[in-house]
Amino acid sequence: MTHTGIITDLILNPDPMSAEAEKFRNHISKQDTYSEHSAELDKTTYLVKQGQKLDEPFPMTDLIKISDNEPINPGFWRSAPAYVFHRDRDFDQ
Repeated sequence: MTHTGIITDLILNPDPMSAEAEKFRNHISKQDTYSEHSAELDKTTYLVKQGQKLDEPFPMTDLIKISDNEPINPGFWRSAPAYVFHRDRDFDQ
């Protein structure tokens, strides 16, 4: 894990012509190059605030899944960031 942030909104399977999709597009900077490699809005697209690069990156296996309180499997892979996990020291429980 190299970055952290707080999800403030998300859109699932966005209709590219919808007002909601446009709201998300308004947050894409001119410098962003993601859409050169993928769809402008993914199946799941997040708005994140307080994003920051971690001073000390750590392996994803240090994370605990919120869904079942189990650690991330070493073979787990996501092609995009996921903010549905936590480490005990990151948030008050």
